[in-house]
Amino acid sequence: MLRNLTRRLARVPRKGWRSLASSSSLNKTEGDVSSEEIPPWIVPLPSHVKIVEVGPRDGLQNEKQLIPAHAKIQLINKLSNTGLEVVESTSFVSPRWVPQMADAAEVLDGIERKKGVSYPVLCPNMKGLELAIKHNAEEIAVFSAASESFTKRNINSTIAQSLKMFEPVVEAALAE
Repeated sequence: MLRNLTRRLARVPRKGWRSLASSSSLNKTEGDVSSEEIPPWIVPLPSHVKIVEVGPRDGLQNEKQLIPAHAKIQLINKLSNTGLEVVESTSFVSPRWVPQMADAAEVLDGIERKKGVSYPVLCPNMKGLELAIKHNAEEIAVFSAASESFTKRNINSTIAQSLKMFEPVVEAALAE
């Protein structure tokens, strides 16, 4: 349906987004649109979009009041039952810098892993990766940013340094 919507937008841009989106003609199928008919501002939509729920990690990590592990586990288990395919569950970072994630091992050990749902964990360094592997993480995430100032504030390095720092982590994770 989304691919069909892209084709229709290419054909009738003057109608506007609202009238096109509410149009019953979206349900009709037509032939393919040639690339010459598609304006350059239309980007073909992907066939699949990966949505990663980061609330249990990113959403909770800045909370001032410590949230108990059992509450985080309950949140992740409930999110797993919503139809999400990816729930980033925790972060293996220094508790000195992110106290809210000090219980990462307990959280990862305590969740009920639902078939069809992945539970990546954030691992910014080798120590984090080692802990993640020890606690049966099946997928990891690393992070950087597009802004030098944000990267410097967030992980005390430049973008280039952060990418270099992640190389051994990613290589080791792929070798696991």
